[in-house]
Amino acid sequence: MANKASNNLFQLIKSLSKSEKRYFKVFVKRHTSEKGKNNYEILFNYIEKQEHYCEKRLVSDLKGHALLNKLSIAKARLYDNILKALDAYYAEKSIDQKLRSELHYIEILFNKSLYVQCKKRVQSAKKQAIKYDKNLSLAQFINWERKLIEKDNYIHTSIPALEKMVNEEKELFHKLTSEAKLWEEKSILFKHINTKGRTRSNEEVNALKATIGTKLEQLLPNKEDYKQQYLYYHTKAAYCFAIHDVECSFQSLKNLISLVENHPNSFSERPNILFAELNNIIYLALQLNYSKEAQQYNTKLKALYISLLPEASDDLKIKLKSSYFSLQLAIVKTNPTMCLHHNIKEETVQFIEINKEKINEQRLAYLYYNLAAVDFINHQYNESLKKINTILNSINIDNAQEIYGFAQLLNLLIHTKLGNNELVNYMIKSTKRFLETRNKFFQFEKTVLTFTKKIANTEDEHDKQALYKDFADELILLKNNKFEQVAFQYLDIELWARQQANSVIAVRA
Repeated sequence: MANKASNNLFQLIKSLSKSEKRYFKVFVKRHTSEKGKNNYEILFNYIEKQEHYCEKRLVSDLKGHALLNKLSIAKARLYDNILKALDAYYAEKSIDQKLRSELHYIEILFNKSLYVQCKKRVQSAKKQAIKYDKNLSLAQFINWERKLIEKDNYIHTSIPALEKMVNEEKELFHKLTSEAKLWEEKSILFKHINTKGRTRSNEEVNALKATIGTKLEQLLPNKEDYKQQYLYYHTKAAYCFAIHDVECSFQSLKNLISLVENHPNSFSERPNILFAELNNIIYLALQLNYSKEAQQYNTKLKALYISLLPEASDDLKIKLKSSYFSLQLAIVKTNPTMCLHHNIKEETVQFIEINKEKINEQRLAYLYYNLAAVDFINHQYNESLKKINTILNSINIDNAQEIYGFAQLLNLLIHTKLGNNELVNYMIKSTKRFLETRNKFFQFEKTVLTFTKKIANTEDEHDKQALYKDFADELILLKNNKFEQVAFQYLDIELWARQQANSVIAVRA
C-alpha cells in the first residue's frame, strides 16, 4: 500500500505543468508554516527530479532530515496539498467548480443567519446553472431555496410561488430522468460496439433493433434540452452506424454538430465533444464518398485541433491526439491525398510511447492496428508485424474483439509475404477457432483463411499470382455485401491483392 501511495504522489507531481508547479510553490508558502514549507518543498523538489520513483535513494539522500521521521505522513500531506493547490488554481476555470464554491458560500451565509445575502447568492447561482445546463447543481440550489422558505415557516411565500417552485423541480427531475434513460441506452450500445464490434448478419441487426432501436424511438428528446438532444443524436448516430445505415448516421452527426456549434454555453466545458463528432462524420463521409464534405470537415477538424491543444489538460490532450491520429491514419489507408498531417505515422508512434499507460485499451489497439495497416499497404511487412504483435500479445481479447479478429487476419497476410509458411498453416487453425468461438467467422474471414492456406502451400510464382487474382476477384464480390464492408473499412486489401497479382512484390523490411 505504501509503495502504491508513493507512486501516486510521484505520478501526480510528474503530471503537473510548469504553471501548476509555480502555483503550488506559491500556495505552499501562503498556507504553511516555515517548517512545513521547507519540508513540502524539499520533498516536492526531490521527487520532481527523479525519473523513476525510488524511496531508498530518497531516504539515503535526505538522511538526517526531520521529514524522514514521519515520511509516510509527509508524503500524504504533500499529496493533499498539491490537490488543494490545484483546486484553487482551477477554481475560476471550471463552471462546475464555480458552482460548487457557490454552494459552499451559500451554506456559510445560511449558517451565519445572513439569509438575505444567502438568497441573493442562490438566485444568482441558479441563473448560472440554467445558463450552462448544470442540472445537478440546479437541483441543489432549488433545495437551498426550500431551506430559506422553511426557516421562515412559509410566511413570506405565496401559494403560487410554492407551486412554481414545485413545478420547476418536477420539470428538472423529468429532464434528469430522461437524460438517465438516454445515457443508459447509449452506454449499452457503446459497450456492445466497442467490445464485440458492428453487426455482421441480419440476425445481429434484428437483435439490436429489438433492443436499442425500439427504446430509442420512445426517447425523443425535449427540443429545449440540449443535453437530451446531444445524447439522442449521439446514440442514434452510433446505432445507425452499427446496423449499417450510414446515411442515417451521417445525418444524425450533422444535427449533432449543428447543435454543439449553435449552443456553445451548453458544451463549453467539453470541447472534445465537437472534436470527436467531427472525427466521426469525416469517417462516415469517406464511406459515403462525400469527398467535398469530408475535406471541409477535415479542414475544420485540423483548425479545432490546433486551437484546443495549447490550453488542453493532459486528459484532453490524450483524447484529442488519440482521436485525431486514429482518423488521419484511417484516411491514409483509404485516401492519402486528403490527410492534412504529413508526419502522422511518426508522431503517432511517439505519442503512444509517451502515453501508452494513459490511453484506453480499445483506443490503443485501434492506433496500433491502423499503424500496422499503413505499413502493410506500403509493403513494410516487418514493421507492420511489430504493431500487430503488440495487439495480439498485449490487448485483452474480450475488450476489443473486432479489432483483435482483424489483427489476426492481417497477421496471417503478413506472414504469407514474409514466407513463414509453416507458421501460417499453424495460425490458420488458431485464428479460425478464435473467430468461430466469438461468432466472427463470416464470409470475408473465410475467404482470407482459404486464400492464406492456398498461398502458404504454393511455391510457383505464377501460381501465386493466379491465386492473388482470384483472391482480388472474390473480394470485389464481397464489397457489395453491406455486412462484409466492415472488414474493408479495417483494411481494403482488394487493391493490394490486385498489385500482387500483377507483380509479386519483394518484401521490404
